Amino acid sequence: MKKSITLLSLFAVVALFASCDSLKSDAKKIADKTCECTLLAQQDMSDMEKIEACANEIEALGQELDKKYTTKEDQKAFLEAYTEALKSCKAEGVDQMVKMLSGVNPDDFESNVNDFESDLENAANDLEENLDETANELGL
Repeated sequence: MKKSITLLSLFAVVALFASCDSLKSDAKKIADKTCECTLLAQQDMSDMEKIEACANEIEALGQELDKKYTTKEDQKAFLEAYTEALKSCKAEGVDQMVKMLSGVNPDDFESNVNDFESDLENAANDLEENLDETANELGL
């Protein structure tokens, strides 16, 4: 009996570590893609199709991960792993994103996500307006 409990406990610990590794791996995957897209946008704004495709990949991955990490505990752990993984990104402005994400209260997670999505949408609109103005100035 004691041997079964020990084996079950060991299995639970292994499953927990595997889950954490998966979470960290998923967080790194989306953080790396976020960094890649940010760098792409900063280096070459001329290929909007490529930038948009990259952003769509992030969105699809995010939707997939939203379905995978549904509890507040998982979301908190994922956010922490994602924030940590983003720290290695050398793209301009990512450090500000890391600071913002570090201050997210898990209890207000949905509200913070909505605010963040709104900020991203506003930034995208501003960028589009700037691109239109630049194109007009260049006569394109």
